[in-house]
This record gives sequence, C-alpha cells and structure tokens, in this order.
Amino acid sequence: MEKSLNEYPLEYQNQILREVLFTFFPFTFEDMLDYESSIDFKILSKNQYVNWNEEILIKFKDKWDWEAIQTNPLIIAYHNLAVLFPEIAGLPAVKCKCENQLSACNRAKICYTEYNDELMKKDMKNPKHIQFTYWVNFLIEESYINSENLSYYLLYDTVIEDGNTYNTESINPENVEKNNNQINREDVPF
Repeated sequence: MEKSLNEYPLEYQNQILREVLFTFFPFTFEDMLDYESSIDFKILSKNQYVNWNEEILIKFKDKWDWEAIQTNPLIIAYHNLAVLFPEIAGLPAVKCKCENQLSACNRAKICYTEYNDELMKKDMKNPKHIQFTYWVNFLIEESYINSENLSYYLLYDTVIEDGNTYNTESINPENVEKNNNQINREDVPF
C-alpha cells in the first residue's frame, strides 16, 4: 500500500500539494498575476486545465518551460507559437490546414485544429502520490479549492489531509456515540 502523504514532513507535503495544484488547477490570468511570485511556471506549463490564450502566453513568456509548452496539447491545438514568438528559436512552424493552403500557417491563433484524442486526454498521474493527486483533483472539481481560497494554499504552508488516511472504523456507531457523549450540551449554541 502506498505510504500516506501525511506521514512525510510538512515541507514535503506542501511541495506535493503545490505541484498538484500547478498541474491541475484551472488558473486564470488574474490568478497568475495575483500569485506570480508563488507559482512554479515550469510545472504550470504542463497544465491542461488552464484556458490558454495569447494574453497568458505573452505576459509570462520569460517564465514558461518552452519544452512543456510545445507539448501541451491545449496550447499547440490553438496557438501557433512560431508566429506568436518569432524571437524564440526552435519553435516549429504549423502546417496550414485552412482554405489558404500555405506552406506554414501565418496566424497566431490556429484557424483549423485537428484533435488527437489520445494527446488531448487529461493526464491524471503524479507518480509520487497518485491517491493524493486524485483527492486534490476532486477538491478542485467540486470547487473546494477555487480562485477565492487559492491564496491559502499558495501563500501559506498548508497541507490537506490525504484521502488515504480516512478509515471506516473511525466513524462506526460506537465511536460516534462515544464522541457525542463527550460534548457539553451547554456549550452548543443551538
């Protein structure tokens, strides 16, 4: 069985949480501006949940991991990086697929995209702690982690209880009754 993330030192737990957030949280342009100094843009370059647009790509162009950007299917499906960033050497030209039939597309935004279903599948793997990755992704999908509380996870040493640590024995009826009997009813405000 995989070792629970909560069994590791707090610094490590926080590092893994941030890696998962940078990989799976749908950062907005405003989020990136607000937390620019706290974001690892090399990891964020692989994020397939960001609504990638020219504004984001251009604003942070000096921070991206260009190898990851060139392999991120949601970026290369819509953006012609060679046209957007002619000053960056080695960016491949995109073949023109529209009615113009040029040897290379001359538009920054690709007008005709062929989807590669295999390439477009969201990668849900974090080889270090896959259960924790699924747990944090669930918290993101259910909006428990959102733009409003993102600062709590990026600016402070926050940890999240690992989904592996829950067990059904802790919530059996005897334990619940025992815990209820320990409550001072006068302290309860309702």
